[in-house]
Amino acid sequence: MAIPKSFRKKLLISVGLDGIAFFVLALLPDRQEILEAGKTFAWRWMPIALGCALLNYAIRCVRWVWYLRILEIPVRLKESIPIFLIGLMLSATPGKAGELFKSYLLKIACGARMSRTAPVVVVERLTDMTGMLILASTGLLVIDVRRELVYLLWAVIGVGLVVLSSKRLVHFFL
Repeated sequence: MAIPKSFRKKLLISVGLDGIAFFVLALLPDRQEILEAGKTFAWRWMPIALGCALLNYAIRCVRWVWYLRILEIPVRLKESIPIFLIGLMLSATPGKAGELFKSYLLKIACGARMSRTAPVVVVERLTDMTGMLILASTGLLVIDVRRELVYLLWAVIGVGLVVLSSKRLVHFFL
C-alpha cells in the first residue's frame, strides 16, 4: 500500500511551511549579527561543509534502509527514502520526537506495525549518540585533557556497544 498522494501533498506543504517559519524565526532576532558574521566567514570552506553534511545524510539514509531490511519491513525504496527525509525535517521537534512520525508513515506505506518500526528510530538515535560521543572524545585529544580519560571513555563506549549488541547481556542488566 502506498502513501496516498493527497496525504503526501498535504504533509509536504505542512513540512515546507514549518521549515520556512523555523528559518524566519531563527534569522529575524539576530539578523544583523548574522550578516556581520557572514562578512568574516571563510566561505571557501562552505562547499566542503555542505559536502560533508550531504555525505552524512546519505550514510544515515543507507543505514535507515538497512535497518528496515534487517527487520524485513516490506517498504519500497522509493517510499522509504522520502519517509527518511521527512523524518530529518521533523528532527527539529523537542527530543526529536517528530522522527517517530516515520513509523506512522511506514504503517501507511506498507502496513508495518508501529511497535515494530519505532525501535528503528530509537536505534538511529543511539547510533547517532555513539558517533557524537566518539567524535567529541576524539576532539578532547586535541585540547589539554589527559589521554587516559579519553581512553577510558572509549572503553566505556565499547563496553556499552558490546552490552547493547547482546540480547543476553541486555536482559542481564535490565
